[in-house]
Amino acid sequence: MLRPPRPAATGLAWDGNRLNITSDDVMARVDRPYLSVSTSQAMAGCPARFVADKSMPEGVDLFSPSSLGTAAHTILERLYQLGPKRRDRRTATSIMLGLARELTETYPEVMSDPVTYHRWCEEVSHRYGGIFEMEDPAEVQTLYTERKFDGVEVAGVPAMGFIDRQEEIEARNKVGSRVVDYKFGKAKKAGAYGRDDHGDQLRIYAEAVRIKDGVLPLEAKVLYVTHRQAVRVPLGPKYMKPTLAKFSQAWTDLRTYVDQASFPTRTSPLCGWCPLVNACPVARAEGKVDRVGNAPSEVDLGIPTLRPMTSTSIATGATGGGYGSTSAPEYAPDPYDEPPADLYDEVPPDPQDFAVAPEVVAAAAAFAPTSPGAGDIAPDPTHDMGESDAGRTAQPDDDHDEGETMSTQPWREAKPWEGSVVDGHLSLNSYAATAVFGTTELAVEALHDAGQPVSPATVGALASLFARVISEAQSTVTDGDRDWQSGANTRMRGALRTVIATVPIPFGASSDDWNQWSTVATRRCVSIATVALNLFNNGPSADDVMVLAEKTTPVATPATVRRIA
Repeated sequence: MLRPPRPAATGLAWDGNRLNITSDDVMARVDRPYLSVSTSQAMAGCPARFVADKSMPEGVDLFSPSSLGTAAHTILERLYQLGPKRRDRRTATSIMLGLARELTETYPEVMSDPVTYHRWCEEVSHRYGGIFEMEDPAEVQTLYTERKFDGVEVAGVPAMGFIDRQEEIEARNKVGSRVVDYKFGKAKKAGAYGRDDHGDQLRIYAEAVRIKDGVLPLEAKVLYVTHRQAVRVPLGPKYMKPTLAKFSQAWTDLRTYVDQASFPTRTSPLCGWCPLVNACPVARAEGKVDRVGNAPSEVDLGIPTLRPMTSTSIATGATGGGYGSTSAPEYAPDPYDEPPADLYDEVPPDPQDFAVAPEVVAAAAAFAPTSPGAGDIAPDPTHDMGESDAGRTAQPDDDHDEGETMSTQPWREAKPWEGSVVDGHLSLNSYAATAVFGTTELAVEALHDAGQPVSPATVGALASLFARVISEAQSTVTDGDRDWQSGANTRMRGALRTVIATVPIPFGASSDDWNQWSTVATRRCVSIATVALNLFNNGPSADDVMVLAEKTTPVATPATVRRIA
């Protein structure tokens, strides 16, 4: 749906069994200063396919496996950013409906149709719903979601990627972390088609964590959420060494192909799903055909041939300086997270296999547009969406390989309720931005009012202390929520202002005095919240006047002076 035909493949040319890049524009899309896991796997598969995907991006299909998987991934990402007590099915459904409204605003010509809207909700719910049978989300001690690693060298290679989730665990009498990746197709067994691409992906992530944190995670796990299957990935030297070696070799291969502006073709069972299948000389020689039914024709692609492929190059793959073998190597992962149906049995969801929760169907019906013109439904501003993926185009790459484009996009801001992050940066229109800016400004005001130095060091330290008080009080009141985006954070910031006005900040005092102030400030914020909640729950007290008369002391104000006189 919405997916237009791929554009003509300009800037490319066939040279025997290799695909040459003939334009700077295409080369700019392919050449990159780092290596991602998906790119490394593409180098081990068919590098020519990698070039095609980068130079001929597909349009958006909201019901493709990758788009539905991206939606399910977004829901889990936002869910695990919330406090533990809020990670339940009802909240997940609410997040899903919020995402559906975002898509309705972006693609009203598709999502405004109630039938399509309901179908999308059912398909996405089918994909993420298994998480509640695999684990109790409330018991997961989340350290990071969508943790980005860049600026690190893995196996001597500049690497970049996103880790779906990193959590704290205790295993083998040690406290450490586990890296987790979500998948929404069926589990791929290690060694299938001569590879363990999902295992290699998690091992690269684990090595990146080791470099950034100084310690290797205790465990790594792939959660095949739709099919309720968890696979533990071994991280011992026996497995890490070959994974890192392949990652290093992929970088060498990529740099070689870029320097030559020439990428080899390699056949595999996935050729039928390649956009170049109707024009690739190697695929034609081996009888490969379009298995999807919408691949561009050779004429539509318009890729010129510099030199035809000879029988020698078919047999030996000897064109282009020794690259371009027409048979896949032992390790030949496909570049897609969601493989074709008849290779890995990834089929459209059957309601008989996984019944969609009734509350999802009811909620979808309640929120679905009722006419083609009802697509611009405003998101519910009371709903905390967590980190927003608004505007992110669905990508098949496991590690968000298009991350490098975020810094080149125009600065965008989401609506306040759509989450704290957009395009990888803080949305300055979010509630979280109001929170962190307000806390920092409060620190500046407190320092200035007390005649203290206002410098990056003092402002940063005091803002951090204020944030700790706010976070601890918020967590105490809400049973674990520490989200800057939540309304509880707003209430605690207001309480802290009252605390600052009533409990003097110990400028110039010892560390013990500061720690004592932090404890008192946190306790008083919690007390304010407790009284406020009690006022809401129970209403005014019948004993209020009596308590005030008994518990307060006279103050020498003009009114009391006149009364006493």
